[in-house]
Amino acid sequence: MNKVRFTIRTKTAGGCGNAFALDDIELAPCGPDMTVSVGTAGATSYNVCAANQQAIPIQATYTNSYTNPKLQWQVVTEGSSSWVDIPGATASTYLRPTSAPGTYLYRLSMAEGANINSASCRVYSSPITVSIQTGANIQVTNYVYGCFGAEVVLQAAGGTSYLWSGPNGFTSNLQLISIPHVQYSQSGVYKVTAFTTNGCPGLDSMNLIIYPAATITVGPGVSICEGASTTLSAAGGLRFRWRPASSLSNDTIANPVARPKDSTVYHVSVTNQYGCSDTGSIVVNVWKKPKADAGPDKKIPIGSKTQLNGKITGSAFDYFWTPTTAMTGVSTLTPTVGPTNTTVYTLHAISREGCGTSTDDVEVRPFDKVIIPNAFSPNNDGVNDTWFIEPLYIFQDCKVEVYNRFGALVYRSNGYGTAWNGTKNGQPLPTGTYYYFIDIKIPGKPPYTGSVTILR
Repeated sequence: MNKVRFTIRTKTAGGCGNAFALDDIELAPCGPDMTVSVGTAGATSYNVCAANQQAIPIQATYTNSYTNPKLQWQVVTEGSSSWVDIPGATASTYLRPTSAPGTYLYRLSMAEGANINSASCRVYSSPITVSIQTGANIQVTNYVYGCFGAEVVLQAAGGTSYLWSGPNGFTSNLQLISIPHVQYSQSGVYKVTAFTTNGCPGLDSMNLIIYPAATITVGPGVSICEGASTTLSAAGGLRFRWRPASSLSNDTIANPVARPKDSTVYHVSVTNQYGCSDTGSIVVNVWKKPKADAGPDKKIPIGSKTQLNGKITGSAFDYFWTPTTAMTGVSTLTPTVGPTNTTVYTLHAISREGCGTSTDDVEVRPFDKVIIPNAFSPNNDGVNDTWFIEPLYIFQDCKVEVYNRFGALVYRSNGYGTAWNGTKNGQPLPTGTYYYFIDIKIPGKPPYTGSVTILR
């Protein structure tokens, strides 16, 4: 590089021209005009997918202002900010080789002769840009197996669009592919190309293997009595899982013992050595043991009738009553009875499936008289608080009247469903003796009369 010195002097004597103003002075090398372009279309930028790139021509035109012009191409690589000379790139055309993805800047520098070796003596073109774009970062499952006849799902990720190819001319443009009822002929290598939004591809593949399906066999359904057990059975694989498990001896074996409380459908899954599974089910029907309920004991006026209230719970049963004395409707659970003496009736229940029998008794006691207490104490202590007349409540048409010692009526009822509590119009009556008249309305039976004392 040649050095240049500039000297500025002013006049030492007085007169005009001895003063001046000085602005910035810039010195720069001077050279020809240059124009650079990339590709065959002569553009100033160039974009290409990494998978599709080829050597790209970069060319320059310039005016011939130097006697001995020398050329040098320069580049700024991805992640750098410094221009670097490209070795051997000293012609007006540079064939850019393929490279890793990234953004690269190129320019041409020129100088006179040996001045090309001095960066400050060069002139430079405007830069052009070359962008090598990455392909899709595709991801697929590397290993997929399917069970013959089942559904297989293939899935890819990392792109915005996809193109699959596979055995037997298989193609698809879906990201997720479902193959229902897969066959052995559909096993093999499946390739998928994923594309970015710029259309740059990424390629991957996976191998689909089809294994034999599991085929389950299960034992027949069965019926058992309540409280009994039965052994279930399944075959067709190496591993088993039964549901529900709560009533099984073991839910992971082929032949568990089941003891269900109620009728139950047992579902079982079997898995073979390839991990393929199948399911089946067995119904265990539980016959409930019969349980007889003859209903509550009955008290009736002598000469009248009452209906029994029998009930039976359980499955598939027959029933009958004993004895059938003074009974009508003997084939029903609610027969009508009218014994003249205290009688115990028995309801029998018999399982039709051999699951046992059950009995229950009901006593029917006829009355032709009542037992009338001669005193009670309505003081709310829980003992004898009412005038309870046994069994007056069964004589539904009876008439009850109570008078004080002056002959005034203090209580009257037709029927005696609720025992008298010693009040009149809701107000307690005083301690003392009162007189009653009770007609139970049975022909030939005279009314009962007598006295009752209220104690407080």
